[in-house]
Amino acid sequence: MSNNNTIQDRYATRLAEDLDNNANEQEKVRVQLADLQNQLAQLEQERAWLTQLQGTVAGAQSTAAPEQPADEACAGDKIDEPKVTPSTQPVPRPRGRKKPADESAARKAKKKTAAPKAGTKPKPSASRSSTEPTLRSLVVDILTASSEPRMVSEFVDALAKRHPDRATPSAPVVRNALESLVAKGLAERARQQGSVFYTPLTPSAADAGDMAEAATSDTAEPVPATA
Repeated sequence: MSNNNTIQDRYATRLAEDLDNNANEQEKVRVQLADLQNQLAQLEQERAWLTQLQGTVAGAQSTAAPEQPADEACAGDKIDEPKVTPSTQPVPRPRGRKKPADESAARKAKKKTAAPKAGTKPKPSASRSSTEPTLRSLVVDILTASSEPRMVSEFVDALAKRHPDRATPSAPVVRNALESLVAKGLAERARQQGSVFYTPLTPSAADAGDMAEAATSDTAEPVPATA
C-alpha cells in the first residue's frame, strides 16, 4: 500500500506542475497575440495615412506643370520660318485671325487661378489622438494609485469608470500595456490560484523617471475616444 501511495503522489505532483506550465504558456501566447494585434492596427493606420498623403502629392504635381507663354511660342514660329528673297517669295497663305492679347492673357489668368482648386486635395487634418493621454499612461495611473495586486479585468473596469467618455480597451490590449511595464521593471506580475495579478514596484528617484517616460512613450497606443 505504501508503494501505491508514493506512485500516486508522484503523478499528482507531476500533473499539477504540467497544468501550471500549461497555464503559463497560454498566458505568454495571449500576450504575444495582443502585441501582434496592436502592430497590425498600427500598420493599417499608417497605410491609410500614406495613401491619403500620396493622393495629395499627386494632385499638387499635376497642377505644377509649367505653361509655355504665348510670346515665346510666337517667337519660335518666327525663327522656324525660312527667309526668302523678294524675287522668289511665294504668295503668303491666309492665316487665321489672331486672338487679341488681352483675351489671351485673361484666359491664362483664369486657368492659373482655377487649376489649384480643381487639382489640390485638402490636407489631412491633424490627428485627434496627439493631445489625448495614451493607454499606457492611464494604466500607470491606476497601477500607482494602489499598492494592492490587481487583475487585468480590474484595470479594464477602472478605465471604464475613470474615463466614461472613452471607448474601453479590451483585456488583451490592457494586458499588453501591463506586460510592457513588467518588461521595463516598473511592475511585477504574480500568479495566485490560477489568476495573474500586477503590482507596482516601489520606485526610486531614477525609476520614477522611467515610469513617467514609459507612460509617455511614443510607442504607447492612445485610448480612442467614443464618437
